[in-house]
Amino acid sequence: MIWTATAPGKLILLGEYAVLEGAPALVGAVARRARVSVSNRDEGFRLKSALLGAGEIDFFVESDGKVRFPADLSPEEKAKLQLFRVCVEECRAAVHAAGMELSPVRISLDTEAFFLEDSRQKLGLGSSAALTVSLIAVLMARFGLLDSRLPDKPMLLERAMSAHRKAQSNTGSGVDVAASVYGGVFQYRLNGKAGQPGIATRPFHLPPDLLTVAVWSGKSASTPKLVGTVNRLKDVNPEKYSRIMTRMKKLSQTGIGAIRNSDTSLFLKTVSEYFDAMADLGEAANAPIISAPHREISAICRKSGVQYKPSGAGGGDLGILFSREPERIRAAVKMLEQAGFPAFDLQIGTHGIQIQATKKEQ
Repeated sequence: MIWTATAPGKLILLGEYAVLEGAPALVGAVARRARVSVSNRDEGFRLKSALLGAGEIDFFVESDGKVRFPADLSPEEKAKLQLFRVCVEECRAAVHAAGMELSPVRISLDTEAFFLEDSRQKLGLGSSAALTVSLIAVLMARFGLLDSRLPDKPMLLERAMSAHRKAQSNTGSGVDVAASVYGGVFQYRLNGKAGQPGIATRPFHLPPDLLTVAVWSGKSASTPKLVGTVNRLKDVNPEKYSRIMTRMKKLSQTGIGAIRNSDTSLFLKTVSEYFDAMADLGEAANAPIISAPHREISAICRKSGVQYKPSGAGGGDLGILFSREPERIRAAVKMLEQAGFPAFDLQIGTHGIQIQATKKEQ
């Protein structure tokens, strides 16, 4: 048998940074998917991944559950496989708790959809979260701990969140992990001090007259670095941090309420104000949240009567154009592409984790 799992990336529509302080965020899964396949082997574990070039490597799962890579693997390659290692160890612990052991498998990882084809830069769609969810889902399905036809999504979210936080030193809100599990468009909120993810019981539907287009800023950005810089503002100047966060929380609540009520005009106004709040946060923290490319994109959009904001921590990666008028979106996209900022239709609201088991061809 071959077990295959795919999970989508995400765009944050509203609520960046404020979500870390308990505000709701609006997130949509997008039609760029990580893909992980697992097949049985007679002996030994094997991994195929573009992270390792064109080849494959054998790896080992020790009796204590720790994953060990070949001694000749470089430190750089081992660092790239940190997330893979943590995910396999997380699954091994679950399998072991069920009274079983991992048996030899070949694992193939594919996150090509999350990179630009020409420059190999990450788009910033949450590739690590999508890979985490896909890998844990497919291994748990292979060892009978997850129903591939109707997966237990709350359980999968808990496992994937645990692994993702271990691999990323407990930074971030986990909104990208939730998007990979649940798909669609939904509100995401951290529940109090426990920091557990809370997902709206019913999905949101974007108003039919709200148009969205993603645009590439021209460079990748590091979310952990930006979040770390903003957290230093919280330590150094808590009053200023609190003032900005209070504003961002209110804006996020207002914007999500507008979506709930299909009030597209109010949502567009809120997006514009949230961009300004992100700029103020970046200035206060001395962090390039609204970097020069984001400012240039915003200026072009405003000339076209289109609202714009970064999706995620900012600095680089993707941003989103919002409008209710197709001709304005088209004009903005044309000007942006002429300026070197390519646009993408990422089909916000795609389905979440999908798992399939098929018979191996003889």
